[in-house]
Amino acid sequence: MFISEEHAQSSRLFRQVTGGMMAVSTTVLVVLLFVQPAHFTRALAALAAVNTLGFVLLAVNRRGHTRAASIALVTGLVALVTVMSFSAGGIRSPGVTMFFIFVLMAGLLLGQRAGIVAAALCAAIGLALALFSSSPAVASPVVPYSPIALWLLNTLYMGVVLILLRLATEAMAKALGRAESEIRVRQRAELEREHLVHDLGERVKELRLLHAAARVLQETRPFDRSVLEELVAMMPAAWQHPDSCEARITYQDTVVATPGWCEASRRLSAPFTTSAGQGVVEVIYRDEPRTTTGAFLKEERLLIDSLAEMLAAYLEHHIAGRRRSQLEAQLRQSQQMEALGTLAGGIAHDFNNLLTAIGSNADLALTEASVTPQVKEHLTELRKAHARATDLVKRILLFSRRQEANRTPTALGPVVEEAVKLLRASLPAMIDIQFAVAPDLPAVLVDGSQIHQVIMNLGTNAAHAMGERGGVLRIGLDLVTVGESPSASSADLGAGPHVRISVSDTGAGMSPEIRARLFEPFFTTKGTSGTGLGLSVAHGIVTDHGGAITVESAIGQGSTFHVYLPAVDGDVVPAPAEEVVLGHGEHIMYVDDEEAVVFVMTRLLKRLGYRSTGYSDADEALQAFRTNPQEFNAVITDMAMPKMSGARLAHELRALRPGMPVAIASGYESAEMEAAGRAGITRIAKPMSMEALSQTLRALLQ
Repeated sequence: MFISEEHAQSSRLFRQVTGGMMAVSTTVLVVLLFVQPAHFTRALAALAAVNTLGFVLLAVNRRGHTRAASIALVTGLVALVTVMSFSAGGIRSPGVTMFFIFVLMAGLLLGQRAGIVAAALCAAIGLALALFSSSPAVASPVVPYSPIALWLLNTLYMGVVLILLRLATEAMAKALGRAESEIRVRQRAELEREHLVHDLGERVKELRLLHAAARVLQETRPFDRSVLEELVAMMPAAWQHPDSCEARITYQDTVVATPGWCEASRRLSAPFTTSAGQGVVEVIYRDEPRTTTGAFLKEERLLIDSLAEMLAAYLEHHIAGRRRSQLEAQLRQSQQMEALGTLAGGIAHDFNNLLTAIGSNADLALTEASVTPQVKEHLTELRKAHARATDLVKRILLFSRRQEANRTPTALGPVVEEAVKLLRASLPAMIDIQFAVAPDLPAVLVDGSQIHQVIMNLGTNAAHAMGERGGVLRIGLDLVTVGESPSASSADLGAGPHVRISVSDTGAGMSPEIRARLFEPFFTTKGTSGTGLGLSVAHGIVTDHGGAITVESAIGQGSTFHVYLPAVDGDVVPAPAEEVVLGHGEHIMYVDDEEAVVFVMTRLLKRLGYRSTGYSDADEALQAFRTNPQEFNAVITDMAMPKMSGARLAHELRALRPGMPVAIASGYESAEMEAAGRAGITRIAKPMSMEALSQTLRALLQ
């Protein structure tokens, strides 16, 4: 059973009072038996009564009834003394003097109120004994007490009083100690409460800061300097002394601080790191704050660390989002390029069929004996236009990565001149194009179509830089030697002669920051009107050719791009002119899904000395071959046909007649075409000239 501290103290006090009373009473009464034999019976009865009462009430106290035992003790002793006083002289009895001891006991054991009640009761009993002192009920003492006995009784009174006084003093001291302790506990509790209230206020300010910071960092707007400015502005209010507190955030090259920021010794800083750079969140006090708890608490240390973690997480999320956007843009661009390549392949197929019909009909017309010189001149110009159109299709396929680059020693003058002509036709009239070529330039090992694309990209970029007001676009070719000319020195170039292409404009110019990112993919200053690919593609082509591209520009002074390409030894050797080789009546099967192409090609084959049979359906051609495989000496088939590809048709033909000479006409390379080439199938470029057709047939038949 649970016993409170107060009840335990009361029980302990009762045992002390009762035990002391019994010890003193027993000692005095035993002595009294020997010094006053006449009162032997009386003393022995008193001794037995006192000890019996004491032992019984101690047992009651042990059972937890301390207050009841205390009341019974005082009441029993008062009753015992009162009864014995009737036979010992009434009010004149020495035992009546013990009433005041019982009053002390009552007050000590039961409290002040019980002491007052006991005093009143004892006074009433004493008055009754005094009033009835002459009554027959009150007997006069037969044997008076001897001086020694009276001394012993008085000693008994004094001993009991001293014991009770000591116990009372100890009880009062303990009560005062408890009271003082409760005062100190209350003071500490009050101080702790004040500190808790103060700390709670500080924590509320910190929570407000974290909540406001989280709200700013959770917004979907892109990261910029204003985000750091908002965070710095709200930080001082969260500290204990906001009037003297200043804050600063540094990230990469950006530094944002409150107006009063200065260097101070009382500083807290929390560095953080992202995948894009490092930063730090800092707080200082300009002045020494007057505080007993210190300017920077443990919670403030945790607060600034939390801010740094939140900011780092936000920046990392922003970096990831930006990278994701870039990857998505690259994916979209890649998909667009893939779609463009597919479209270009389809356009090239149809356009090559048209060019085949145009070129072959021109070739047939030129071979007619009745052609007049004037008509022959017209047909020759038509053939030149056909060649330029064929080259244009090759550039489209090259741009869409549907055809491999073909690098040969090339004189750049004609290539650049042709690009200048195209720029004149495509750029606004207010742009004046000036073109100059230095004499005796060496050849360069390049793909002419790719260099043409570089000139077009640089020229278009220059036109955009000059804007609607126009200006002068200068394009020039000259020879420089890397290592001798400071302007041509570059870590990306080897020493030696280089042909330099210069493209300059009179536009607005560029800042150093823009120049540093000029060749980055998808970087553009044109907004939504630009793709950011023109200059990056030009840079990629030039570096892929072993050259380099540089830029000189300043705000308001225009821009100049220099393209350096390594020169090669020797002169440009023109490709030998192809000769027409006539056949000897061999039977040629020609297959193409375009009937116009079949019509003109069968006629062209007859003009070349062959027998020819044309088919515009691959299934019909295969059926005809299956009927008589030995009828045909060679087969020429288109690659892209609706029912059956040329590669599939060649496979079926060779299954019927192993080693059958087959050539596939295609405008561009493909995986299927490469597989056919590995199987021994010849590829003939489309559109094909009369010379190329005759050379291919002669190679097949041999």
